[in-house]
Amino acid sequence: MANNQTGQNHKRTYLYVLRLLGYAASSYIVIRGLASLGLPPFASLFAATRRKLSIEEEYERLFKGDFDYIVLGAGSAGCALASRLSEDPNCKVLLLEAGPDSKDMLAVKVPGLFTSLLGNYTTDWKLATVPQKDTFSRVHSLARGKLMGGCSAVNATVWVRGSPEDFEELERDYGNKGWGWDIMKRIYERVESVQIPKDHVGGGRGYDGATKISHSTNNRPAALHFKMVECANEAGIGSSPDGTSDTKRQVRLDHKTFGVDYNSENQFGSGILQSNVHNGERQSTAHSYIYPYTNPKLANYRPNLTVFSGVHVLKVLLEPNPKTGKLRADGVVVKISKDTTGTERKIRARKDIIASLGSIGSPQLLMLSGIGPKEHLKSVGLQCLKDLPGVGENLQDHLFSWLHVENLDKTVYTPRRTSFLLWSLLEWSLFRTGMFAGNVILESGSFFNTKKYVERQKKVKRTRPPPPNIQFHMGGSFQGDPNFVGMYSSAVVEPFAGSPSGFDAERAMSESMYLSRDQMSKVPDSSTIWVTFIKPQSRGTVRLRSANPFDKPIIDPKYVNHPDDIEDFADGFEDARRVVDKLQQKYPLTFGREVHDAWIVNELLRVHPEWSREKAAASREYIKAYIRLSCQNISHPTGTCAMKAEAAGGVIDSKCLVYGTENLRVVDASVFVNIPAGNTNAPTIAVAERAADIIRGI
Repeated sequence: MANNQTGQNHKRTYLYVLRLLGYAASSYIVIRGLASLGLPPFASLFAATRRKLSIEEEYERLFKGDFDYIVLGAGSAGCALASRLSEDPNCKVLLLEAGPDSKDMLAVKVPGLFTSLLGNYTTDWKLATVPQKDTFSRVHSLARGKLMGGCSAVNATVWVRGSPEDFEELERDYGNKGWGWDIMKRIYERVESVQIPKDHVGGGRGYDGATKISHSTNNRPAALHFKMVECANEAGIGSSPDGTSDTKRQVRLDHKTFGVDYNSENQFGSGILQSNVHNGERQSTAHSYIYPYTNPKLANYRPNLTVFSGVHVLKVLLEPNPKTGKLRADGVVVKISKDTTGTERKIRARKDIIASLGSIGSPQLLMLSGIGPKEHLKSVGLQCLKDLPGVGENLQDHLFSWLHVENLDKTVYTPRRTSFLLWSLLEWSLFRTGMFAGNVILESGSFFNTKKYVERQKKVKRTRPPPPNIQFHMGGSFQGDPNFVGMYSSAVVEPFAGSPSGFDAERAMSESMYLSRDQMSKVPDSSTIWVTFIKPQSRGTVRLRSANPFDKPIIDPKYVNHPDDIEDFADGFEDARRVVDKLQQKYPLTFGREVHDAWIVNELLRVHPEWSREKAAASREYIKAYIRLSCQNISHPTGTCAMKAEAAGGVIDSKCLVYGTENLRVVDASVFVNIPAGNTNAPTIAVAERAADIIRGI
């Protein structure tokens, strides 16, 4: 008995020590993550003690440097571009970033902590749109990474190369020679270092590139997602030769369990999502392209690559060249965040200045520098050096709407399950696996075309189907968190069908799960299909608020403003319901009822009193109203410095040179004429890689 009692005591002690270690590890992760965001008082715990350098000392290489190229913005494009340019040891490259360094930010390293970086003034520009009349007058937040790595350091790490047709269009339809798929597929092979077994993926993938790619959650997706992939493929999503869905067809699978490799040349179908994550850690472009070359202690250190964070670019210095009749970019004017004097400083470049500030920042900088729509520049008191009406035009973004399905076996993450959250943090800290080795919620997805979209595309001569216009992100749900209602607080509800009789706005605020904190808290734990509309026809604008570089621009995306957009979006939602039908049939103990918005149903019954609740919830009218109320952007803005003819509204030529300039270029997501078919991080990196070759002449 004594030995047995001693053994039990040892076991209890062992378990107690393990529990303490777990709490300590979890606490360290959380505190270290808060410190990495610069949040007091945690930041001081990890601050090194050293003599404070003067601005002149700390930025000596910046002030006294002699640079060939200045790359503005260390985001998805800027890091890749600067890295490739600095491969030439005879070229001196300067990379500037307004936000902080991200090398030691734990919230960047841990993929599942990405939401802590969004809405944070330290790491997010915290932009917002003007009220969107077609989404109940809502103001939509627009996350933009403000740190080394840019959006690649704060996004959900979903890796989507897009459709070959995205680049074929850029060359074939807009005259940009050298940007077609034959060249860009070789660029992608150079970008990628795929860590997925070769029998799990299709052809044309890269295995020796800068960015390591894995299946979601360190190649260990949750079992729930295999069910979603299985049922989406059985529902025929994307199974037809033209990319539309056909319930009588089976999808070609690259792997029996993992499904379709949507990053192969055939993007259509459903599969486990791929991520720029390796061994459970995010692979931002700063970590893939910059940090390996900026440490003097490492063998591959590049002394010709100079990188500074905390440097805000105010404008590009442009001078007319009478010999060419064009503007020459001689340098940039900057302010350093740490410099409390507010001194403006000039930095010169011998060759090119390249804006890689993204689809909001790049047109903003061009306009601040005197390039853009003449009348608009005049209205904010700026001299117009080059009248270029296309600057800030052609803004596009991806929108998604949630289709919630009650999760009966509680296998998804929701904010209410804090014990699961803490255990997942511990699992990541010990093994680099689990929920936080991915983006927490999205592990599977689909790509396909809707039928009316394909019909409209038939006038274009193609050798393959048009790019998919719908993407499913499938996963768990953040719904049920009352704080999410804040995203919809700007909504202005109006009567449906122009029928005001009996309309009660207060009723909407109390019945809608998106407008009422009480109703949101009652939403059951849900699996979710994010029905994502990825080929909009609506086009918006970016405009200056004033001549002050620190004033946020006026952003008007005109979401679902084009009449075809809401119809295509609704078609995609109907296909998502077909997937849900399959899930409910095959796995009735896991997937329950669709969660509807009570106010929309009740409002439809007010307008159509003869309908039943079931008919109202199933109707096309419900879907369209629900999309307009619930939709959010995925922060994938593109197109505002389009690569097409100047007369057609273009801003840059096929060499990424801004029209009317000799040496000012734009290289980022703003160059796309049409938004890519899927998450935009990978195509943006590919653009930077291609631009580097063009600039270097290789």
